[in-house]
Amino acid sequence: MKLRILEKRGKKCKRCGCNKYEILQLHHKDKNKLNNKLDNLESIYPNCHYGKYYLEKNWLKDKIK
Repeated sequence: MKLRILEKRGKKCKRCGCNKYEILQLHHKDKNKLNNKLDNLESIYPNCHYGKYYLEKNWLKDKIK
């Protein structure tokens, strides 16, 4: 799947534009790991992938203004 995504959509992170395609990860847009349809997948840099989920669940996000 990763090879197909990279070939179809390019070898860059869809969030930050990083071009280190060897370490890009596949992200399920709908968060359903069983939905491997091409339109549900995007290649993103590991930091972008982690940051997306970490920031959603971070307990500090509503504490600091």
